[in-house]
Amino acid sequence: MTDETSRGSAASEDGHEIEQLIEQSSFGTTGARGLTGRTPRETVRSILDRVIPGPEPGDFADPARTTNASEVPQPPADRAVQWVDVKNVRGVDAADHYDSVASFGMNMKFRDLVPPRTWQELILSGLHRTYDAGEIMIRQGAPATSVRLLTSGRVEVGCNDEEGEYCLLALRGIGDVVGEMAAQLDGVRTATVTALEPCTAYSLSSNTFLAILARHGVQEQLGRYITSKLQESSASTIEALRLPPLQRLARLIARLVELADPGHPQPLRVPMSQVRIAESLGLSRSLTAQLVSELRSGGLLDPGRSLQVRNPEEIRALAGLKQRV
Repeated sequence: MTDETSRGSAASEDGHEIEQLIEQSSFGTTGARGLTGRTPRETVRSILDRVIPGPEPGDFADPARTTNASEVPQPPADRAVQWVDVKNVRGVDAADHYDSVASFGMNMKFRDLVPPRTWQELILSGLHRTYDAGEIMIRQGAPATSVRLLTSGRVEVGCNDEEGEYCLLALRGIGDVVGEMAAQLDGVRTATVTALEPCTAYSLSSNTFLAILARHGVQEQLGRYITSKLQESSASTIEALRLPPLQRLARLIARLVELADPGHPQPLRVPMSQVRIAESLGLSRSLTAQLVSELRSGGLLDPGRSLQVRNPEEIRALAGLKQRV
């Protein structure tokens, strides 16, 4: 077998690994396929082919010299998809990261994956926006032409399937970027992002976002971030199938608490009503009320109408999440 054949075989295996993640993630749902007009495999190839392979000598514009959105390096239209080594280029082993997500319950923050100067330029290039609790930041089905950089507050990401049933896909907080996956496809939003509490974010066009990443040479970090989100989504799908309702509720609460901003005035307050929690987890309201009552009687939640965590470490233990050091 030639070196070229070996590389092609390895690339194919890596591509299949990511395609499996897409099938298990929100992009693999019937509703997402209907919105994007693509199968999950076509979706992931469109995303990764655009953000991962960097320009090769003589092929594209030099990222160091890219100064505007129109010069964002793009693969030639006639080039076949070139899969890259998932483990080496992204610096993330799929199995290891799945264990990390399942154990700790948190995704990577894009702000932590790029140099401070890159994050700062993104912020300075964006439009400052504020959102009230319950306000929609990004709406499912709308054109995907911009991204949001979250600088305070917590948000939920969810979608409605073809039958109108709501599904919680993810929770995001300060340092996260939302809207970047759909923007890669030049299509429509496949999910709705809603502020769970007063939030601030910076909005900038997808082209500007990609141009800045190219200029700073951090396109691979975006691919790594997207891969992390897909792995987290896959882990959440598995949780919904195999974990009992009480443990799923504990994980949701633990993740919300950990997403609270540093210096948050009420970091242990759960910014979701019992009704919203029931919808998000796909549970009945009566069962959710029963589970909340169990947590209160066990001393994990404070009494009262609002949801307030009394013992975050016990919540994490019940959720089956590792204690942080």
